Amino acid sequence: MREVVAEALDGPDGGPLVVVGHGLGAVIAYEVLTEQAREVELLVTVGSPLAITEVQDQLTRPPAVPAGVAAWRNASDLRDLVALDHTLRPEYAPEQRITDLLVTNDSTDHHGIAAYLAQHEVRAPVQRLFGHGAG
Repeated sequence: MREVVAEALDGPDGGPLVVVGHGLGAVIAYEVLTEQAREVELLVTVGSPLAITEVQDQLTRPPAVPAGVAAWRNASDLRDLVALDHTLRPEYAPEQRITDLLVTNDSTDHHGIAAYLAQHEVRAPVQRLFGHGAG
């Protein structure tokens, strides 16, 4: 899985790089970005277990914002059973580069990626980076 993510990061050319990770995909994206120290304008994690101590204990390096990540937005729904702990700050320093968001996914699947991406707080920063306003 790490190889697939690393290859995908090599593909984009030009413009800002935004990485979105959902659930276990957030852990994989985090690990790859930590290993590569790639310049990433925005890391968005949704429904991520990265705040759970038992997950942090398995990371290849101590928890920290990956070196090349300029900003990190972490969104979770309190009813999401994968994201049992909802805040990455202050475990992942420097904490000023992380924004933890509690959102309400009104679908029946509180972990579903579509429900997370439908949230204004999740999609607006991505849209701004690509010049599409905050709508």
